[in-house]
Amino acid sequence: MKHKITITTLTGVLLVPPLITPIAEAAPVVPTSATLPTAATMSTDPIELKKQITTLVHGLTELASKEQITLAQSYITANELDTLDFTSQELTIIKAKVTYINDYFNYRDEIQKLGTKIAPLLFTHSSLVEAYETSKVQQDYKDIDSKMSSTNTTYKAIIDQATPALIDKFVGQALQYGNSKINQKKFFEDQGANITHLERVGVVVAEIEPTITLLKEFHQTQAIKKADELASEIRKAYNDSSPEGQSAIAAFTMPGESKPVFATLVQTEQLAGEVGKLQALLDELANKDYKTTADYLRAIKEADTAYYRLTAEGQALINKATLDAFINEGTFIEEITKLRPSNSPAYRTKLKELAELATQFTANNESEVNKVTAILEAQQNVVEEVEEVERAISAITTIDQAKDARTSYDELDKDAQRIVQNIKD
Repeated sequence: MKHKITITTLTGVLLVPPLITPIAEAAPVVPTSATLPTAATMSTDPIELKKQITTLVHGLTELASKEQITLAQSYITANELDTLDFTSQELTIIKAKVTYINDYFNYRDEIQKLGTKIAPLLFTHSSLVEAYETSKVQQDYKDIDSKMSSTNTTYKAIIDQATPALIDKFVGQALQYGNSKINQKKFFEDQGANITHLERVGVVVAEIEPTITLLKEFHQTQAIKKADELASEIRKAYNDSSPEGQSAIAAFTMPGESKPVFATLVQTEQLAGEVGKLQALLDELANKDYKTTADYLRAIKEADTAYYRLTAEGQALINKATLDAFINEGTFIEEITKLRPSNSPAYRTKLKELAELATQFTANNESEVNKVTAILEAQQNVVEEVEEVERAISAITTIDQAKDARTSYDELDKDAQRIVQNIKD
């Protein structure tokens, strides 16, 4: 029974440094009537009213309600703050924060409308390029982002001049002004505008626009030879596109029609010759004794490329499991051919992994697999000898043991000596 080989690869983890903000980055919390004063609870006593206004301003965040903002604005508009014995520095920060919070209330509305415009821009849209360009949604995002950045800069300049005591007294959990572009984008997304998707749509639109132009030309072409040439060009562009781009290309439909143009193109492609060639190549992969391992690997890649050049109908005529078995076998062989002896622990770990993999499958082309497993076994034998010398070195406590270890080391060939890990010990 044949089993597929699975080669485990480790991808690097992108380490992102913590974002630096002027205040600890706690998520803004929506104030409630239970935690902030309301118009109905505001006192007429100047001393108590001053405390309430301070509490109200402190509690305002970028997610504050219109009622809370309007209440704070009312005292500024009526110039009542001047009668409550606030200092000039306090008045400056109060007015700046209320203006800032009010601006953010308006931005939230704009962002939600932006999110409504982004939502239909799916990669399965029947005309993604046109929908994206006519919506001008990217410019809308830039405009809002620019205004928010300007508001942030203005407010931050005032906060930076304030004393820690004033910041503690009035700023509270309003943090967006001090955040990076990354967090500003997150604010958009939290308010319903999927900017990550919008940015990806912009990339995909730029990627597929030339292909959509070709599809329109293909749709209008009557000459068979020209249609075949366009089909070949479009197919290559489709295969080279990202998964999202492929979805958008496949979904593109001419106005007033229900059938995607790409579906028509698929039906015009000639499958028989390509399928026959690929099947013959798969048969050859199983039986041919290739001159070199590199030739065998090239033949596998050729088969893989040929498979993905086929339409879905053509691929359905090929046993994909057979092709995958050769691809996995090729990956295994290639890993061994790239293995270079080293005194790095990673080398021995990889050698061990490959040795374990070698026991988990039945070769599709036994001759080619035997060539590389012989290499693998030879390297394993060398490592075993080296590890025996390393153990001898680690056990040295006497001069005689040191001499014996040296003798064992000298008996290794030069390549083996180079991968002894504790020779300096």
